[in-house]
Amino acid sequence: MLSRIKKYLRFTRRKPVITRRQDHTISRELIDRDALKVLYRLNQAGYTAYLVGGGVRDLLLGRKPKDFDVSTDAHPHQIKELFRNCILIGRRFRLAHIRFSNKIIETSTFRKPGSHGPDTDAETPDKNTKHKRSNTFGTPEEDARMRDFTINGLFYDIENFTVIDHVGGQKDLKRRLIRCIGEPRLRFPEDPVRMLRAIRFASRLGFTIEKKTLHAIIRFRNELRNAAPARLIEEVYRFFGFGTAQAAFRLLAETKILPLLLPALDEHLRAAPDTHPSLWSCLEVFDAMQTPAGVARETAIFAALTYPLFEARLQQARSTGQQFVQHQELARDVLGDLLGTLPVPRRVIDSLARAFDAQRRFENPKGKFSKKRFVMQSTFADALFVRELVLRARGEDTAEIRQWTRMREQFLRSEAQPADDCASESPVSPEKTPAKRRRRRRRRKPAPATSKPAV
Repeated sequence: MLSRIKKYLRFTRRKPVITRRQDHTISRELIDRDALKVLYRLNQAGYTAYLVGGGVRDLLLGRKPKDFDVSTDAHPHQIKELFRNCILIGRRFRLAHIRFSNKIIETSTFRKPGSHGPDTDAETPDKNTKHKRSNTFGTPEEDARMRDFTINGLFYDIENFTVIDHVGGQKDLKRRLIRCIGEPRLRFPEDPVRMLRAIRFASRLGFTIEKKTLHAIIRFRNELRNAAPARLIEEVYRFFGFGTAQAAFRLLAETKILPLLLPALDEHLRAAPDTHPSLWSCLEVFDAMQTPAGVARETAIFAALTYPLFEARLQQARSTGQQFVQHQELARDVLGDLLGTLPVPRRVIDSLARAFDAQRRFENPKGKFSKKRFVMQSTFADALFVRELVLRARGEDTAEIRQWTRMREQFLRSEAQPADDCASESPVSPEKTPAKRRRRRRRRKPAPATSKPAV
């Protein structure tokens, strides 16, 4: 026990590595102008303020950051006094959201061990950790050591243009490693969702998870059962944001986390790994595709995840001699089995069930059905996206996608044409519009003359 305390004290007493401007690649021109405004105003008011987290990491890697977050020694109420466009959120650890038209610069106060606040990359408020703690503020060094991975624990100082490293993050950036700050066996049970973030960063950046961190993920993966389902599904969505979903799900399978998130999908991969199209081919195609307009992002994501299992169940039903398979009922059964562990919105399940059911129309376009009614359905965009995903995953020609798209456009034009013709046949000129007749006042009848009494 004493050796652990000494090791912790040595770790916390290390001097930060300061990288001067000429030795790193971060330029103010690459930083969002509104983030610079926040940093400058805090500095001018006498506070310490740094650009932190994923924004610094991405700038050092030569990537365009998705977000720019700020940490400061100003307390939340002091931040609010400086910015009229600021609102405070959170109960246990107050965060300042400084609004600039279409963006938010998230600004947090430096925290110390024992506080409860946003995790490393500041992308997600850490609201469902296993241990709830009070709102306490700390130093920049303490704040850096509270973050999840070393590559996310870097600060950029706008005053002297230096990068401040308390946790060895720059070395791990060069080594392309995802390393947990502190003891993984303590940090992962504290907040199990950190394990999913490790997989997301490794797949997104093409990094390797450091050995000790990887062993802890495998050892403590069952702690994910304690995480809030809403946080789990949010992390699943984030696997699909950077064209690296296939790499992320391969890591989920290797670390044995996939059975915890999507047990039916893991069982399918073990029982029928050669399904055509396979999960891996669907994810590879999804990574290369753009979600078309009219298709919800969640629907597209779960289409890529669930269609291989639907196809396998469909082939299994046909192999047993079933002549007529109720596609929509089968789709709902598959989706219920597969997504039952995650809080998937009902509208997404309904959209997917109808989109999977529509695939039989694409496979038999000469069948007896109204093509106009089919392409004019509200769920046609979802169905066409699934069709294109499946064709690409099978390595087949996608020319029919353009044909169906043209057919829909023609029907839309034909429906709009009669209304246009009627409008152009006899336009009414405003000059020829008859003037509104004034309402005539009714004349009042004269009162009857009263006869004077005789004198």
